[in-house]
Amino acid sequence: MAIVLWLRSVSGETRQKPVNVRELKVDALSLAANQFHGPAGAAALFVREGVRILPLIDGGGQEVGARSGTEPVPNVVGMGVAAELARTHMTARMAHASCLRDQLKDGLLARLEHLRLNGSWTSRLPHNLHVCVEGISSESLVLGLDQEGIAAGIGSACNSKAMRPSHVLKAIGLSDEEAHGALLLTVGVPTTEDEIDRALEIIPQVVNQLRHVTSLTSR
Repeated sequence: MAIVLWLRSVSGETRQKPVNVRELKVDALSLAANQFHGPAGAAALFVREGVRILPLIDGGGQEVGARSGTEPVPNVVGMGVAAELARTHMTARMAHASCLRDQLKDGLLARLEHLRLNGSWTSRLPHNLHVCVEGISSESLVLGLDQEGIAAGIGSACNSKAMRPSHVLKAIGLSDEEAHGALLLTVGVPTTEDEIDRALEIIPQVVNQLRHVTSLTSR
């Protein structure tokens, strides 16, 4: 499976390990194809033998009675191919992503003042960079970056429509004001060093423009 589990040893060293449901002894595990470059709309659910789940949709009994309806065969096949490619190239993909993410992180820290990195830097997925930018709203920043052709997010896609500060950021000690400057950047298999260089050029420009506007309107 194209899933990675992050483990921390007694010495504090962090390492990654492919998920094995037998070793984890989980009763159920779900994954979506778009998480590993498969087609959106396809997903898989592992359910341990003997575990009963209630059906999501009643009807003809497809999907072992869990979700009746015709399976999207092309999406399912695409998901299988994506999973096989992800398993084959997992180590190389993770090294590529973590290298570009670190390059993005180091570049932003060098170019922007009052930038906070969120979360552990050792126990995290290799493609993820989450920061808080002081003095601006993340909504304005994301819109400004979008106009420059850079796709960014405020936080979890599950809460993308919520305007209130993330409860997770508040739980790790951030104030409402700090959390309002949250910015999520991710890299992937297609991401190139040239794209990282362009992001490092554009992001500070947009941040400084917004900070300038904010300082003028707050007088």
